[in-house]
Formats: sequence, C-alpha cells, structure tokens
Amino acid sequence: MAGITNIVANLITLISLIMLLGLLYTSYSNTNGSVNPISLFLNSLNTTLNQTLINATAHHSGAESNQSLDAYVLSLINSDRHQFGLSNVTLSNESSGEQHSQSMLAYNYISHWDVYGLKPYMRYTLEGGNESVSENVAYRTMSRCTIFGCSGDINVRSALNASEHDMMYNDQACCNNGHRDNILNPHHNQVSIGIAYNSSSVYLTEDFIDNYITWSRYGFGATNNEMYLSGSMQKGYSLVEVVVTYDAPIMSMSRVQLDNTTSYGYGKQVAGIARNKLFYFTGINTIVADQYETKGNSFSIAFNMQNTMSDIGPGEYTVVTWLNDTNSSFVASSYTIFVGGDGKAYVPSNI
Repeated sequence: MAGITNIVANLITLISLIMLLGLLYTSYSNTNGSVNPISLFLNSLNTTLNQTLINATAHHSGAESNQSLDAYVLSLINSDRHQFGLSNVTLSNESSGEQHSQSMLAYNYISHWDVYGLKPYMRYTLEGGNESVSENVAYRTMSRCTIFGCSGDINVRSALNASEHDMMYNDQACCNNGHRDNILNPHHNQVSIGIAYNSSSVYLTEDFIDNYITWSRYGFGATNNEMYLSGSMQKGYSLVEVVVTYDAPIMSMSRVQLDNTTSYGYGKQVAGIARNKLFYFTGINTIVADQYETKGNSFSIAFNMQNTMSDIGPGEYTVVTWLNDTNSSFVASSYTIFVGGDGKAYVPSNI
C-alpha cells in the first residue's frame, strides 16, 4: 500500500504543477506571440505523468498476468469465429501486439500507426515476423475520473470483453466493419495479442497472422539489393504472385495525428516480379527475377530491387507474397525494406 500511496501523491503533485503551468501558459500566450517555452516543459511533464500511470499499474497488487488475459481474449475471438463456422486461431509467439499496446498506453493514443510513423506490417518485419499481419486495435477508459484520479481500478476483463463485442457488433459506424471482417477472416490462423492498461484505461491489439509458408530463405541482402524468397506452402495452396508496394519515408507522428488516422493499407503497388522476360505487368514496373522456380508446393525466387529503389527514391518498399486456395487469394507474407536518402537500405535505429 505504501508504494501505491506514494504514486498517488506523486500524481497529485504532477497534476497541480501542470495546472499552475497551464495558467502561466495562458498568461504568456495572451501577451507574447512567440514560441512558448512553458509549453515545451508541459509536453515533457505529460510524458512523465504517463510513465507514472504505467508504473501505478505495475505496482497494483490485483493486476492479472498477461498470459491469463491473452488466453481470455483468445477465447473471445474463437467464440466469435465459432458462431460463423470458422476454425480457431492459435496464439502466436510474435510480440507485435504487445509492443503496440504498450506504445499506445505510454504515449496515450489510438491508431494502427505508431509514434514513429510505422504501420503494422512495417513493425512486424522489424520484429522478425515472416508472415502477413492484419491488425485490430481498441481502447476502453473509465468515465468517473477527476483531476485527482479515477475512482477505483478499471475491470480489465470487462473492458476487453466490451472491446471485442464492439469490434464484432458495433463496428459499422466507425470502421465499416473492418474489425469484424478481420476477426472473421477464414485465412487467419494465428494472432498476436497485446494488452496494456493502467487504473483507468485498457488498450487491446489483435494482430491476426496468416501462417502458411515454411521458409528456407527469406530476407533482403543490403549489400547486393537482392530479395530472396524460398520455402514450401501448406498442402492445398499455390503461389499467385509477388509484388512490391511503396510508402513515403516514415515520419514521427503526434498524438493528434495518430488519433485522426483510420484504416491502413500496404501502400502503392509499384512493381511486380516476372518469372522471365516473356511476362510483364501493366501500369507498374516489371522486375524480371534472377531466379523463379516452382515445384509442387515449393518455390525459390530471387530478384534485384536496385532499379526500382533508384527510380522511386527513399521510403518503405514492401515485398508482398500472394497465395491462393480453392476459394480466393490472400496475402501470406510481407517484408518491408527501409531505404534512406542515400538510396541504401537501413534498419531504423531510433525505434
């Protein structure tokens, strides 16, 4: 209890200081049109306050384990899928969902993007994921709060249940049923779940994954700008095509910018990979593969990205692999390559 009492005392001190500086900010703004240094300090205090709230959760004696909460959300997802005759998704070992929920809690925003300007599939590549990922995010908060804090601890399980229910049954107005469609996508077979919360807010991320390829070689060679895709597909699936999409260079995003984002996509399609010179794509660049072999459920593809990267310039290039089953085509893998102003691939170091 002593730890919680100290945290509450620190919160009250921080809030009082912020209110005082807010008054100074108003006075300063009314008399001076220049950049207000107090506003910069307030931004720093807000970050400190956020971290204090996170620490409060860590000290809360009644906090439930992440494993238990993940299992609970997984049961909600599979219950919804069962109603429509869909098979279960299993819990993925990837940490992309957890990482994003922690980011949203720490910086107090709700978005598929993060503060660095990264989309879900970009983050998934940086975390070592080889499959495709389709993301749901949700947020619940208590309403009975004052400047001195919130009355009691939020019921995390109730908040998670409400978030899942809203994504399934109240999703039309906000998101054109995009969250619901994601939950009920028959191609999804795994999910990375992320849950982050404090005494008043609960953030939920569901990163649905399509895992159908066992990779023997997968990745980009920065020294020769060669992309390698070799592996075997599950029985009943076939390779459709490999394309390259493009996003403008990532830029840091503010909370206001993040809260005003909606759905996301893979960017603009800029190139397709051709088996040989007899094949070509219309409307986009054609990259003739250096190697393109398929045999049964196995494939081995290698192609060079240098010309496409030089033509378009810095930004994010995502190699997207499409598979087909007896009913439809779907994205089974995505790999993002980050290209800087010097035309060379790099790994973001500030993330």
